Amino acid sequence: MTLPLRERSEEPGSVRLPYYVFKWLRDVSVDRRKTASFTIGDLGLLAALLGMFVNRESLFRSGRFEEVDGELTLIVTTSGRQQFTLPTEINPDREHLGVGPGRIREKESLKTLRRNGFFDVEERSGEVRIRLGEKGKELLGEVDEKAAATAN
Repeated sequence: MTLPLRERSEEPGSVRLPYYVFKWLRDVSVDRRKTASFTIGDLGLLAALLGMFVNRESLFRSGRFEEVDGELTLIVTTSGRQQFTLPTEINPDREHLGVGPGRIREKESLKTLRRNGFFDVEERSGEVRIRLGEKGKELLGEVDEKAAATAN
């Protein structure tokens, strides 16, 4: 059964995720090998990072956007007291939550998103550089049309 097309209205700066992301979450309960451990935390970081790229605003306190080699790059400083973590106001730790995990493990989720092609990640001394990967570009409609035509 196919659902009818529906009118889409989006606010500027919003992010829309495709159905296959939902299927990854659904199918992990059926066969964990199919999804390579894609979790709800990974989905949270995916949505947050895509939103950061669309709005060109970092949610990481030590993060900033720069053009590097012609590509928009999120640079998160990780030296000194800075860590690759989202603020506890939006990603509470167990101490603030009381019981249960309920938080994004940023480094682990970023590895999963990188492995699945959403982002390209470069770790350097004192910083992490994040660029949109092929799937991230597709989701934001930034795929090079010439490259997409060649791939088909």
